[in-house]
Amino acid sequence: MTSRERTELTDRQARVAEIKRTQKRSERKRTVLVALALQHADANDRAFIATRLGDPGLTPDDVERLRGILLGSGAVAGVEALIASLRAEAMAALGTIDGTSDGAEMMRRLAQALVDRSA
Repeated sequence: MTSRERTELTDRQARVAEIKRTQKRSERKRTVLVALALQHADANDRAFIATRLGDPGLTPDDVERLRGILLGSGAVAGVEALIASLRAEAMAALGTIDGTSDGAEMMRRLAQALVDRSA
């Protein structure tokens, strides 16, 4: 292990220790993605999410299982649908602004850039 790798590992360990010190896992706010997964997953998957999400000791297999739960429960698709709906609502509202205004055009471009992404 190089000196840089040791430093990065120590930095990560310090961040994890600080999170553990200042915030209990049960107090963390859930994202829409996690809330949807918990709503639609079966009991075993909900238990797995509750006990493993946010755990700094996750293994690659744990991460893959969490990913599978998020996809399989429909949570990812649900968040994408919500984004699309809110985007359409925002663009409709922006459409009521004078279309010749440079500011209005900049707002439309900004709104578009905020939701159009590739991942």
